[in-house]
Amino acid sequence: MQSFSETGVSTSMVGMGIPQGLGGSLGSGMVFMDDATRAREMTSNASRIEGWRGTKSYEYWQQVRGVSNDFQNWLEARPVKGFDMQHQIGRLRYGKNMLDGEVELIVRSLHACVRTYDQIVELLSHLPPQHGGLIPITFGLFHTNRSIREITVDLLDVIRTQTIGDKFVVNLNQFHRFAYIQILETRKRQEAEKAAQQEQMSAQLHQQAQIAQQVFAAASVESIPQTGSLRESRSTTSHKSKRETLAQIFGGNGIVSNGTNTPSLSRAGSMHRNVSGPTAF
Repeated sequence: MQSFSETGVSTSMVGMGIPQGLGGSLGSGMVFMDDATRAREMTSNASRIEGWRGTKSYEYWQQVRGVSNDFQNWLEARPVKGFDMQHQIGRLRYGKNMLDGEVELIVRSLHACVRTYDQIVELLSHLPPQHGGLIPITFGLFHTNRSIREITVDLLDVIRTQTIGDKFVVNLNQFHRFAYIQILETRKRQEAEKAAQQEQMSAQLHQQAQIAQQVFAAASVESIPQTGSLRESRSTTSHKSKRETLAQIFGGNGIVSNGTNTPSLSRAGSMHRNVSGPTAF
């Protein structure tokens, strides 16, 4: 009835109607496997729906709807608001050739609206164990789109926060449970590698900062004007280092560090005096 009304006049007083929000394209009402099945069902049941509109039952329904707003009160009081959850679960269970964007929108909407115990119970009420349990949701663990796999894992994590939801997750078949655990382990390993890389980068930056600080401190010391005592100390140290260098080059026995014999300084002076004659320096 709702789908027929939406098809004929784009509006409906039966059911929730097409909700606005969370993308505005989630839809509501009956679920059909594809557009061809929808068109075939609407064509075959059009006469039945039109016939019902001419009966006393339809008049009574209009009268009760005008007096009592039970359905609207239920919509306002239910835990999950904003979209038809039964329609979304039906799309995941029976839908064919669904676009990646539609699947991701449905799973993200469920993840955004399911948080409390009552909301999780309402979700699980549409996923009874005799109809496969969480299989319509866990099929997302095998999707080719990585973002859909990740948001499916996040939704299962939210369901596991409650005891009743954890029982549903534990009762998954071995293939879905293995896929769920594998994605969790991969995520933990990637987070650990990312944390190790960040720690390594932080250590490198700290080491570079220490080196820069040492260089800056050395440059600051060299730029300070030298006092007389400090200048004399540096001069004495410079002369001492020069003498040590000459001592390494010219040993006390007149042998250079490369192993060749050369006259010492005193012998060189006497040889110079003998050659030059009596002239004194």
